[in-house]
Amino acid sequence: AVLEAFSVLYEPIVLSLETLSDKGIFEPKTVSEANGLLNYVSSFECLITSEVVLKILSITKVYCDFLQSKELNLTQFHKMTQLVFKTLEKFKTGSNFNTLYENVLIKAKDLEIFVPENVRLSGRGSKVEPTKEYFKVRLFDQSIEYLLGEIKERILNESSELISAFGIFQKENLSNPSEAKRHIQFLVNFYGVDDEDVSGNFDLVFNEYKYFANWILKMEKIENLTHDEFSNLRLVDSDDEEEFDFILSDIKKSRYKFNFFDLSEMYKILSKERMENSFPNVFNLICICLVFALSSNSCERSFSPLRLIKSYLRSTMKQDRLSALAIIRLNKDIIIDVGKILDDFGKAKKRRIYLLFLD
Repeated sequence: AVLEAFSVLYEPIVLSLETLSDKGIFEPKTVSEANGLLNYVSSFECLITSEVVLKILSITKVYCDFLQSKELNLTQFHKMTQLVFKTLEKFKTGSNFNTLYENVLIKAKDLEIFVPENVRLSGRGSKVEPTKEYFKVRLFDQSIEYLLGEIKERILNESSELISAFGIFQKENLSNPSEAKRHIQFLVNFYGVDDEDVSGNFDLVFNEYKYFANWILKMEKIENLTHDEFSNLRLVDSDDEEEFDFILSDIKKSRYKFNFFDLSEMYKILSKERMENSFPNVFNLICICLVFALSSNSCERSFSPLRLIKSYLRSTMKQDRLSALAIIRLNKDIIIDVGKILDDFGKAKKRRIYLLFLD
């Protein structure tokens, strides 16, 4: 946003710096700083640097916004990271710099900025390079290479195998469990040694995964049935029309309205259907995947409501109450059954007033 504003407001910025550089009006320090900024802002180096950085950041901005999503999970994170990595690689190898450079030359001409034919390198020897080659190699290529190196080192290299292993919950792997065998073996070896939540028995986990894949695919199939397909349903083991209508009605009521192959939705489905004990290892792997700290945004969000919770009127609030109120505020999307909470509170010990809700 800052670079975009700089690009749009370039001429007013130059005019303001020229005004500030007037020795007869402003202090010497202000004049000196304004002259320094004016010399750089009026140079071709500043113009092309801002345009190159703006173009690169337009690619990474989508990635940064994605990382701030509340519903972000490990598989989505891995896919998006690979997509951004490939986009940057393609942007570097294509003819994008030539197009960008031509646009900058046109803009420099409109703004009456001098474009040197060569750029003198710093250091001994005083070599010179053509301007276009200099900015391509030392600005455009190096900036993209730095970003690619950071993504590769921090994300793709360190945890690539672990992140890829959690791809077992993608539809292509659930539809063909044998393709996920290698990843399940990795997860069993990684979590099944010291972690009691995942069994160290590969055959047990793999068979459970196959049953889970079959179950979730059938659930999706029921969800995607049209009205006519519902009408044509028949029960194999039942000739009782009344029983069939009852079961069909029950199925219709239990249909979901969300993506079955999103990890957050898988967790909700398993919890809603009370299938955690049927697929304990799969359920625990989903929980592990969902709690991965992929960015610091969720932590930063927790500080935002503090000013609302601990106001000047609540300045004497103790830590326990503050933490409890913060948890409630951060999880405001969770529906709380107030009646159940009051019932539990009333049952906690004998009281003079009967607090239980009676139907």
